[in-house]
Amino acid sequence: MANFQFIKSASGSGVGSVSVTDCFSDDYDIYFVISDVQNVSSTFQNVSFRYINASGIVTTSTYDSAHADLDTGSSFGDAGYVNDTDHEAWQISDDTRDGTVGTAYIYNPYDSSKYTFHSRQNQGSNAGEYRGRKGIGVETTQQRITGMNFSSRVSGQTADFLIKVYGVK
Repeated sequence: MANFQFIKSASGSGVGSVSVTDCFSDDYDIYFVISDVQNVSSTFQNVSFRYINASGIVTTSTYDSAHADLDTGSSFGDAGYVNDTDHEAWQISDDTRDGTVGTAYIYNPYDSSKYTFHSRQNQGSNAGEYRGRKGIGVETTQQRITGMNFSSRVSGQTADFLIKVYGVK
């Protein structure tokens, strides 16, 4: 059975992004993250996710990810992204059905000799339906990751963010 140790949280109300800095260390190989995004502004779409290293937010085209959507009002869907500048479909939400909550496991972020992988799942909505999303991804460079950044995929949009990070033993 996994043992979760609380490490750090970050939050912001009515903001475009939230960063959780210095939350990864050599104490853990696996981390558990809870992300809660509420009170989204108009046309807010997917929650975007990026890593942070010693130089700041990693914006290079080194993010690969894929997800499957379980939709209540239409057929199921999926998407994949290769050489992207973020994990662009981390969670889904828009202004018509406010909010999304998700969990993720992040593997080996602090080990500079390994890629950083994740697996995630969340619930949210778009204009016409509720949606469950399950996804995976990798940051395809070997580097020491120290934190995370969450933002709206649409520039200029805001939300209330609450992010909690746990180490897994």
